Amino acid sequence: PTPNPTPTPTPTPTQVSGGSYEAAQAAVQGAAVATIVGNNQAFAAIMVSGGTVAAWGMETYGGKITAVGDTLNGPDGMAPITNIVAAEYAFAALSSTGKVVAWGDQASGGDSAFVADQLESGVKEVVATEAAFAALKEDGSVVTWGDHNAGEDQG
Repeated sequence: PTPNPTPTPTPTPTQVSGGSYEAAQAAVQGAAVATIVGNNQAFAAIMVSGGTVAAWGMETYGGKITAVGDTLNGPDGMAPITNIVAAEYAFAALSSTGKVVAWGDQASGGDSAFVADQLESGVKEVVATEAAFAALKEDGSVVTWGDHNAGEDQG
């Protein structure tokens, strides 16, 4: 007799690369989505009502907003978010007040703490490379963070 094949383990939501229908539904919690962006391993969405953010996929690549959730969606948070930009393994969100916060893989721009004071207000646009972000401010200055080999070079 042929032995039973070893069953393939079912990945948990934190192991999937964003393609899980269940993880997406859990993240948006039935809300209408205004816009959605994806990176290599996760998705982020802006909700129609309130401009809050939801994310799902690989946690270390931005699939969870736990580290910045209060900053994005809390009572004193940035919402409404007007734009989300994706690098390969991180996201950056821009609010209607010109504040920016990033999350995801720290080496890929997911940690903007080093330049957070420069991202508190006055940002009008954010763009990304594979592993870095650049924010264009209203005064014409540019703030960068992430992998210096991918476009970030603050000093």
